[in-house]
Amino acid sequence: MKTRFLFIAAALLMMVQRAWAQDATLIDGVYYVLNSEDKTAEVVEPSGFRYQGDIVVPDYVNQDGTDYAVTSLGEGAFMQSTLTACPSIP
Repeated sequence: MKTRFLFIAAALLMMVQRAWAQDATLIDGVYYVLNSEDKTAEVVEPSGFRYQGDIVVPDYVNQDGTDYAVTSLGEGAFMQSTLTACPSIP
């Protein structure tokens, strides 16, 4: 019974991670979750990805002709990263 529960829990976790990673959009070397309703963007770090080097987060990003205001950093957005300096955030 325990083994079955753990298997189901692990499968659900993998599905959620895959769905979340698909929602992240890579723009100029930075991943964002774009909110089409209020035209905002949140910086994120998808599972298994690590930023490296110098990162610059702009005020706005453009995706398919639509501008999104970068308004937040997701929880742990640079947690696993190997950066040469603190991210530059306007």
